Amino acid sequence: MFRIGKREFPQNLRIDGGSDWVGIHRNLAEFSISDEELPRKLRKTYESILLPLESFYHTLAFNSEFCDDLLMSNLRLTNWYRKQGCRCASLKPIVDWCGCSPLVFREETMKKFELQKAISKPTYFARKFDSMVDIDSIEAAEMQSISPEKLQLNHPTYHFAFANIFKTGIDEQKLHFESLANFALKSTETRAKFRKVLRIDALRAHHNALIEIVMKIETTDGATFEFLIHRLSHVNLTENEEKLVEHGYLLRAVSFGTKFEWKEELCREYMGFVTDNDTLHTRLQWHPTEHVKKVGDKTSPEMIFKYRKGDELIEQTVVKPYDSVFGGQFDSWNVGKKLSNLTTCSNFFVDIISPSSPDDAPPLATLHFPVYTDQNAHCHVDYLRQFFKIADFCTSGDACKEKIWSTSYPDPKSDIFVGYDEDTQTLI
Repeated sequence: MFRIGKREFPQNLRIDGGSDWVGIHRNLAEFSISDEELPRKLRKTYESILLPLESFYHTLAFNSEFCDDLLMSNLRLTNWYRKQGCRCASLKPIVDWCGCSPLVFREETMKKFELQKAISKPTYFARKFDSMVDIDSIEAAEMQSISPEKLQLNHPTYHFAFANIFKTGIDEQKLHFESLANFALKSTETRAKFRKVLRIDALRAHHNALIEIVMKIETTDGATFEFLIHRLSHVNLTENEEKLVEHGYLLRAVSFGTKFEWKEELCREYMGFVTDNDTLHTRLQWHPTEHVKKVGDKTSPEMIFKYRKGDELIEQTVVKPYDSVFGGQFDSWNVGKKLSNLTTCSNFFVDIISPSSPDDAPPLATLHFPVYTDQNAHCHVDYLRQFFKIADFCTSGDACKEKIWSTSYPDPKSDIFVGYDEDTQTLI
């Protein structure tokens, strides 16, 4: 999307805006879709405006009979940390709508909405919450707004969080998804043949748990299978912890993925697939020791990344120190540009090396990853065998309702049976 020119608004129209309005009064909602002149012309104007929800209702209310019903007060509590929340600004040479955003509430920032603070101001909404990042903060907010007996704190799935990755009829079927489905089906020793993937969800059992994959498929005879799939890590850290310390920073973990979110410093492609259409993001997790010598506000040292296909060096990059509220440091590697027309079953590696190490010194860490392409489909089974494990499966709706990991298992925390109860002043 590109900006093609400056828009001219009528001079007698008051333009206002802010964040999305996800809750408005019914009267304003009905007025907004009516055929009266103001909403009709305003809808036409906003047809080609980027992020219209951040201005449409504000402008409509200010220029109509609802102008006296507006409460000019911020009713939201936002978890602002602008330095981290504005990481998207680095992408502005590519896109022109990328701005700043609050961070997701985590354990260390839940104190911002402690009960006494929440009731001291007219705060009714808060952002951001993300169950795939930290479900504990959502649970803490619910404890302050919903009666404890309604929460079912002891239910087995109370801490569970699901995020949909794929749904048939909506998302595009991908060859590596089908390869994983076939691989999973063959592990059951059934004679049934794979027909299509129905849905894929990411599951996090609690905020410190590794993300698991739940895949539901259909066979040619109409049967359905649901699988719990674990990703297998292929990161080797040197066993000598002293060598993991660089300029006072301890290297704790190395991870990789695609669809990287700079603000929260995580990969939103939860399955761990890397294709020839992706950019690979390698993330280092650092922790300062008592001997750290900080330079400015940096939270990591300078490192060298070596990308290999087997023993063949493809590229070497120098990754500069980074300042991160989470202690992260990353490098981005465009797989498609570096590996075109890949047809072989190659093994790819990233070596993490200290700039001060001798040339023959072993790396601090080595990351092993596969690259899935339509041209190397014959390699997929070997890759899947190395990087995935079929942990469990079920074959019918009734059986899956007994599997705690299944999307068919009861999850009462996601149900709102009535809504807001005036007597108890809680959601039920």
